[in-house]
Amino acid sequence: MTASRPGNTYDLEGVHREWDALANRLAADPFHRPEWLAAWMSAFGVGELVLVTARDDSGLTGVLPLVGDRTELVTPTNGHSYHFGALARSKDAADLLLTQLVAERPHHVSLLLPEDDPVVESITSGRVELPYEVETTVELLAPWVNTGRPWAEYIEEVATRRRSEIRRRRRKLSAEGDVSLTIEDGTDALDSHFDEFLRVEASGWKSQSGTAVQSRVETIGFYRDIAHWAAERGWLCLAALRLDGRPIAVDLSLEIDHTHYLLKTGYDPEFSKFGPGHLLRWDMLERAFAGDVQRYEFMGTAEGDRNDWKLGWTTQMKGIVRVELFEASAVGRLRRRSRRLGNATKREVRRVARRLTDREMRRRLRELQRSLTRWLRT
Repeated sequence: MTASRPGNTYDLEGVHREWDALANRLAADPFHRPEWLAAWMSAFGVGELVLVTARDDSGLTGVLPLVGDRTELVTPTNGHSYHFGALARSKDAADLLLTQLVAERPHHVSLLLPEDDPVVESITSGRVELPYEVETTVELLAPWVNTGRPWAEYIEEVATRRRSEIRRRRRKLSAEGDVSLTIEDGTDALDSHFDEFLRVEASGWKSQSGTAVQSRVETIGFYRDIAHWAAERGWLCLAALRLDGRPIAVDLSLEIDHTHYLLKTGYDPEFSKFGPGHLLRWDMLERAFAGDVQRYEFMGTAEGDRNDWKLGWTTQMKGIVRVELFEASAVGRLRRRSRRLGNATKREVRRVARRLTDREMRRRLRELQRSLTRWLRT
């Protein structure tokens, strides 16, 4: 296991070439690649970056990035990076990653990984003896659509009411002017198109709730870095539904290896009566079915008032699991009980907050939740 403590730049040059080659060999998605991690660490990373690596005579066969201080290690994930995970060329490589991880005997390890992640499979298989108590829970369900089939077959699965509403709103919007869909891949005027995306995405409720990309310097920098990297690799997809050339709904997405990843979306509330977000989603899904996209990932979760719109488009879900390793000791058991109490507290705070409309009260509850979490971890 190697560690890097390179200040604020999180330089991954030492392993970048091997890691990128392994990612290409395994046809990895963008979230398993060193450039994604570098952008994430630059924007959100705190503490030491620890790279758990597996090697054989041929070179690098597996990598699992973590952050922490070696006594407590976590995956570098947050609301902007759900689909993060380990890369492993084989089961042996995944087992070696896990063996390397526990060899350092951290007191606590918390992994947020896709349910089909090779390290999750290695843990649940029991192939590696672990001196830890293991707790696995489903953290969230990520919606997706199988787009490798006929469009007509899919739209029959979409509720009749939804289809009728889409058609009705499109007729109303078309009566206002020329409606068009534009797709930019970043080869021309990338920053200008990205700034346009930022303005529209922040024009509605997201700006008011502080969740718009433009709400924080860190998120602007993160997504701008991702956009430039993706454009260089030919993966960027900046989509806009336009009315007489004016963007009224926008997407920031990546497309790689026949998969479409919807990172961020938003719409102009001035046109909310036309449902521009739903119209854009229809157009982008139809485009995916018509092209060579086999899988459309909505990303994030379908839970919560701001995300349940995704359930109108699919019932297919991919599990993201939280796997926690607690040291098999009195301290480890105490930490496990504290973690459970902290999770229960978070759930209760979220339940109460959903019933409140006062913005200041929501903010104070979030501060209380963070304070309780920090106290429980001490």
